[in-house]
Amino acid sequence: MALIGLVFVLALLLVTAMIQPPDTEGEEKKSGWSILARKLLGKDKGGESQDDSELRKMIETRFALESLYPECQVFEARRGLFPSRLDALVEEGLVEQDDIFDPWGHEYLVFPSQRTLVSLGPDGVEKTDDDFRMISGKRLVEYPQKLRDYDEGIIAREDNKR
Repeated sequence: MALIGLVFVLALLLVTAMIQPPDTEGEEKKSGWSILARKLLGKDKGGESQDDSELRKMIETRFALESLYPECQVFEARRGLFPSRLDALVEEGLVEQDDIFDPWGHEYLVFPSQRTLVSLGPDGVEKTDDDFRMISGKRLVEYPQKLRDYDEGIIAREDNKR
């Protein structure tokens, strides 16, 4: 339970550190870490744009699913079956109640026969383009295009550094 929170916070710190602020004239360029520190300390006057907020929620969802899946495996090792609902993980003491809801307030879905975890995404409707789907603990198999574009941008920046 605390492990999921720690993994999430570390992942969020890492992702936030990679996001660079737009260049503005006459303003000192700040690193991602100083921006994060300013936000955490409440010293950042600027608000988060709707796009940034949505992307942050998508990143949170990806890390949450990647953290929840191993807890499902622990449950399976203890009980002999993959959980049919995530509140069983809460009852088992593996995660906190808040951990079984995505950033949009929807409970993550479990499909035990397929060993699959799903977030319904912002619209809360199953089988739409904004869903997140993790099958058998593999990296997310399905996730929104906006997050794919973000991932590709990070990969391109890393390739350009080489």
